Amino acid sequence: MVFNILSPSGSDIKDPDTGEILGSYERTKVRVKVKQVQERISIASTYMKYRTNVGGAGALGLPSGGLSRLFEPPNWVTNYETLRTEEAMLDELSEEESYVKIGDPIVQVTEFDDEGK
Repeated sequence: MVFNILSPSGSDIKDPDTGEILGSYERTKVRVKVKQVQERISIASTYMKYRTNVGGAGALGLPSGGLSRLFEPPNWVTNYETLRTEEAMLDELSEEESYVKIGDPIVQVTEFDDEGK
C-alpha cells in the first residue's frame, strides 16, 4: 500500500480579487510504501528513486565538466526521494513542517501516473 504523509495544516486558496477562501489543498510531505505490517504497527519507507550520472560522459555526449571528462565512463548513482525536493510547491513547507511526526495525517494513494508516482 502507498500513502502520502501530509502536513497537518493545509494551504488556503484565496480569490485574488475578493480575498475569499475558495478552498484548500493538502500539502504532501513525502510518499511512502508500506514494507511490513504487524498487528499494531506498519513499517513504511520512501521508495521513489532516480539515477544521476556523477561521472564522465562516455558515449553519452559532451559532459558538463568539459572535454577532460569526455572519455571517462559514466558513473551512475541511485538517489532516493527524501522529504525535501527541488520542485517548487504552491506553498513551500517550512523546515519545521517538513519533518514527519507522529500524528501527521496520511491518505492512501490509489491512482498513479505512468511512472508510478
